[in-house]
Amino acid sequence: MRRKVSRIGPATLMVSLPSKWVKKYGVKKGDEMELIEKEHQLIFQTNSTMEVKRLTINFNNSFIWIMKWLMNIIYKLGYDEIEINLKDQNLMADIQKNMNLNTLYGFEIISYDNNKCVLKEMSAYTQDDFQLFYRRCFNVTIDMLSSCVNILKNKNYDELKNILVLEETNNKLVSACERMINKQNIIQEKKVFYYITVWLLEKTADIVKDFANYILEQDDSFKINEKTLNILLQVEKLYSDFFIINFNPSIEKFKELNKNRKIVSKEIEKLIQETPKNHVKLLFLIRDMNEKLSEFTGSFIGVNLEKLLI
Repeated sequence: MRRKVSRIGPATLMVSLPSKWVKKYGVKKGDEMELIEKEHQLIFQTNSTMEVKRLTINFNNSFIWIMKWLMNIIYKLGYDEIEINLKDQNLMADIQKNMNLNTLYGFEIISYDNNKCVLKEMSAYTQDDFQLFYRRCFNVTIDMLSSCVNILKNKNYDELKNILVLEETNNKLVSACERMINKQNIIQEKKVFYYITVWLLEKTADIVKDFANYILEQDDSFKINEKTLNILLQVEKLYSDFFIINFNPSIEKFKELNKNRKIVSKEIEKLIQETPKNHVKLLFLIRDMNEKLSEFTGSFIGVNLEKLLI
């Protein structure tokens, strides 16, 4: 979008605001706006409330099997109010069972009858909230790894069920972050890098969940061997170091992290060749965790570019 600069009086220059944007945010004469100067950019911000983003779904039996994913995607896309119209009133119980509402931060069912269900966001989030949720995504992912290590050290394998609870928390936090990125003005030129980062954290958490589930599925005679546990501890240390580097960026420390990751990768490959068959699956999953760390490189640089160039 381009605008021509006009002159008013001897020393005042003026640029008009886009009418579509003005209508969307309800900006009117006399309103005060925040003006942020950022090098060659001037950023205008308004405190006006964004228009409510609504979606109506005409629901039938064919949607039931994808209800959880459908609601999660709609939530991430930033809709504020969702109206579900039912062709069959008997579907209401199935909808409530499958929509997995507890994963949609801030959303509540505000009304429903036999033929219609309305969900609405009851609490809005700010840019400060995004930074809090973003950090929590890291915390929970690392908590999953460190808890896994401690549980296995103490041989309290049943407690691995707690890892599954943490993974659900991670899903909620990541979904909330993705919603805020799509809905709010989250540093526009960096939003794709933030999105990739939280998405990768969710994928890492999925691998840790699979690791915990595999052990939980074994019989009581199963015991993790010391070498596998040690390599998991090394990967947990790599993720803990990455958390510190991500929020205190240093290109030298990131380079050292990548070097250590490659060393661990070689150790894993060597272990795979000499490990009993029922433990190899665990090493494959640890290898996946370790390799997933390398995928953060682009988004790490994108989010922290200015700090890394200082």
